Amino acid sequence: MRSYRAQGCAAVIADWVNGGLKEPEDFIVKIISRLDSNTEKVF
Repeated sequence: MRSYRAQGCAAVIADWVNGGLKEPEDFIVKIISRLDSNTEKVF
């Protein structure tokens, strides 16, 4: 379960960086937080 969370967070950050950091940092933090809190619901 932890690896899914880590991979998901890393993917969001990588996409943000590769996209030129266009979105505000607080938006990315919110997305990662939602991803982390909803991962357990999926499994």
